[in-house]
Amino acid sequence: DKSGRQHNFLTPQCDDDDDAEAFEECLKKSFSGFHYDAPESLPSSLHGEFDSSFAGMEHGGLFLYDTVQPGKRRLTRTSVTRTLVGDPGSTYKYLGLRLFSHPWVDVTENGDAISKKCTKEGSTLRKLGYSSKTTSALMTMGRSNLRLIERSQSMLQKHVSPHITPTGMVGSAQFNLTLVNKMEPTSTKRDMKKEVAYGMGKISLHKYFG
Repeated sequence: DKSGRQHNFLTPQCDDDDDAEAFEECLKKSFSGFHYDAPESLPSSLHGEFDSSFAGMEHGGLFLYDTVQPGKRRLTRTSVTRTLVGDPGSTYKYLGLRLFSHPWVDVTENGDAISKKCTKEGSTLRKLGYSSKTTSALMTMGRSNLRLIERSQSMLQKHVSPHITPTGMVGSAQFNLTLVNKMEPTSTKRDMKKEVAYGMGKISLHKYFG
């Protein structure tokens, strides 16, 4: 503010009682239905699945910088490396660039998802050229996202449905792809910008355009 006092973030982990109360009031007033899951509220096995999946995709070289064209002006490289994982044939378009997903399930010869379980899970992905480790990472990412979908649907029914009329009309938690961003350690990045509003030091800004 004008006095030079730094603004504070309101987070679920606020140590100050007043800030914690303000956080809850802010949720009720402006973010009705928003639910925060603390990391420890999720099974440790789910955290482990994501860690192993990220490591496998990194090993397979799936994280790449992309060249995009924000505002239809000059070409620029993304500030993070990215990879897209999802249902076979799913795509994602961002600033003029369309990404095609790496499949997180086994596929037929025509590239469609196999509904029935294969004799050996991941065998069709290995035929496409993915290594065993990368195949395992992709399949694990698919299973992990199914677990998140199930939990999200449960949270919708528990925290949102009671406040909706008619009861139960809360929509769907389904999704068919995941965009994974990977930022290099701050010690290696050179495009950091100073954040002045909250005293966060140098940060990498990343904005999604609708």
